[in-house]
Amino acid sequence: MNAEASAEAKFHEEVAANLTRNYVSQLVHGMLAMTGFRLVNAPTFVPAYLFALTGSTALVGLALAAQHLGSFVSSIFGATAIEHRRRIVDLGLRYGWMMRLSVLGLALSGFFLPPDVTVYVFAAFLCALGVFSGMQNVLWNVLLTKTIPADRRGMMIGLRNFLGGMTASAVAYVGGKYLVESNALGNGYATTFLLAFVLTAAGLTLLYLVREPESPTVRAPVSVRERLGDIPVLLQDRAFAVYFWAQTLATVGTLALPFYILFVGKTQG
Repeated sequence: MNAEASAEAKFHEEVAANLTRNYVSQLVHGMLAMTGFRLVNAPTFVPAYLFALTGSTALVGLALAAQHLGSFVSSIFGATAIEHRRRIVDLGLRYGWMMRLSVLGLALSGFFLPPDVTVYVFAAFLCALGVFSGMQNVLWNVLLTKTIPADRRGMMIGLRNFLGGMTASAVAYVGGKYLVESNALGNGYATTFLLAFVLTAAGLTLLYLVREPESPTVRAPVSVRERLGDIPVLLQDRAFAVYFWAQTLATVGTLALPFYILFVGKTQG
């Protein structure tokens, strides 16, 4: 057996040996992360809080645009940062904590800053959250493919989305009913974001349990500019191009959701 085949065999042996541990830790991490980040990314709490601070739908849109722009721009940096690494979980934990500290910043700015300053600091933390989430999303997708075999991956993602969706619905109800309406801790929205930080931080700690195998092969390091040059080539693949544009349309469609929430709030009280 040559060295490359031996490394590949060792990789699959490690995946099989650590499957249960990696499966459970990533499942619970995904559930808690989805629950916490839904409190921030759902088209309810953040737009409503920004509108309460500014009274301007334009400023709400600009702040949310900063978050999405950060996520869009940083994804390619996340890809180039990991494709030449044999292990990536340490880098993922670093990005993960930066995401969660950004959420903590949303909460602390609401608690301790005056409203006219809060909106600018809040927008800056939203942008930071977008930047690190764009980088981390790429990384965790790669980690998932490394540690969970394809025949088990679909079930895990389905369970994660189901459990995360159920708990997110319950936590969102608690946040709206018992934190925002009662103005908990003097600022119900900031308290909700603090709860999001606690949930997502708890989920991230479980990833310290992941045992990541060393990749048997990696790509050579390239610049972001070179990687951007690959996009036209990828779009020549018809199946990928259909997926790409469908995903783009779906994402663009979600941009209007926060304004639907604001409209309902203004017209229905």
